Amino acid sequence: MGKSKAVGWAALLLMLAGGCAGLEPVSQKDMESRIYDAPYELVFKAVVSVLEQKGHRITKAEREQGLIDTEPVEVKYRRVRISAEVRPVGKQRTEVRARIELAERGLMGSTYKPEPPKMTMYDDLFTEIELQVYREHFLKIERK
Repeated sequence: MGKSKAVGWAALLLMLAGGCAGLEPVSQKDMESRIYDAPYELVFKAVVSVLEQKGHRITKAEREQGLIDTEPVEVKYRRVRISAEVRPVGKQRTEVRARIELAERGLMGSTYKPEPPKMTMYDDLFTEIELQVYREHFLKIERK
């Protein structure tokens, strides 16, 4: 193959690879946050409840700052730690930003290798929070 032909193929490959690089993945911020149509106090309580139901021990729940933190939990050879920031967005809307830290146990069992959480982990967490928000809302109505 001639030198000019090789350069042409290389240029074509670079253009194709560059074209693929233009597809941007879902941003980390979009993956980590959700807005609920419910007041701050209700959502904060729901987030704490969901994390406890999932077996996480709450190490910090600062209602005024909106911060919730948990200890890592061992689940199927993985260590999972979840933290959340809850903040009001208007009078009846609340944003929850969650961070899931995931680490897989190494072959020897004593070390953990960090790995990115799957999008479905966030989706599942936010869905559970949404369901708990509705439960808390209806419990509040029943108490009146």
